[in-house]
Amino acid sequence: MIKKIEKIPFIALLLTAFITVAVVFGANGCLNYYKEMSARKEGTLVTKQLQVQDFVIDGMREKDGQWQTTDGDPKLMINISGMFTGIEFTAEYLVYPGDIIRYYFTQPGEGFSPRKRLYVSQNNDNPQLYRCKTPATYVVDIRLDPTTVAGNMIDFDSIIINPPHSLSDYLTPAPYHLMMWVVYSLLLAAIFRFVQEFFTKSFE
Repeated sequence: MIKKIEKIPFIALLLTAFITVAVVFGANGCLNYYKEMSARKEGTLVTKQLQVQDFVIDGMREKDGQWQTTDGDPKLMINISGMFTGIEFTAEYLVYPGDIIRYYFTQPGEGFSPRKRLYVSQNNDNPQLYRCKTPATYVVDIRLDPTTVAGNMIDFDSIIINPPHSLSDYLTPAPYHLMMWVVYSLLLAAIFRFVQEFFTKSFE
């Protein structure tokens, strides 16, 4: 038995780790989808369609029917005080917007935390559509930083809070998920190798 464990190559350990992480990711996606469906059924999660004017605006001004950023850190802020699963909006930018970031706050007056920051991604099929989803979470306020470019012109359409998500939305990994997937797989494979060497040396 120990000889068989000793002969397991690292590539097999890495593959096992990758599959394990994939299974955990899939199970977590199914759980988050169930949480969203349950919250919608209970009426605690509601989809809202808003306009830019519904937000507290900082670092932007209206110009010729569009929005112009007046500095490199414009913000759109709004109080939710309820369950939150993400944001979706369509917009056309004059120049590449840089990172589009969404923050959420779970306590009144809560300060910034990088742990409550998510990057908004551009839809591959519709480059004017931007989305960001998160597991159903109670939040007080959310903040959207639509660009990092001062002087950028943005033609916003409506902004949707809590757009409905399908199971495939939760099972499709975002780019940062893939990076985490690789990191976790390597870490887990290293743990498997440590356990392999421990058992091998212990029973020599």
